[in-house]
Amino acid sequence: MSSPAVARMAGPAEVVTDHSWPGTSTRVLRLRAPDGRHMILKTHTSGDSFRRELTALTGWAPALGTSAPQLIDVDILL
Repeated sequence: MSSPAVARMAGPAEVVTDHSWPGTSTRVLRLRAPDGRHMILKTHTSGDSFRRELTALTGWAPALGTSAPQLIDVDILL
């Protein structure tokens, strides 16, 4: 998956693993940046799924501390 949004958010990262679920339109990719950081890039085609995930990552995950996922960037195309 390559796009200007991905390049802006993740830089020249390489896809390490595709964790996408069969039978859905959601894509989940584990990326590795040149500096060794690992990131998860997730795309949704459903506005409801996107909003639920955004709410969880902005509202709930920070309360879990540093071991929780951190939202790096968002690109809204819906």
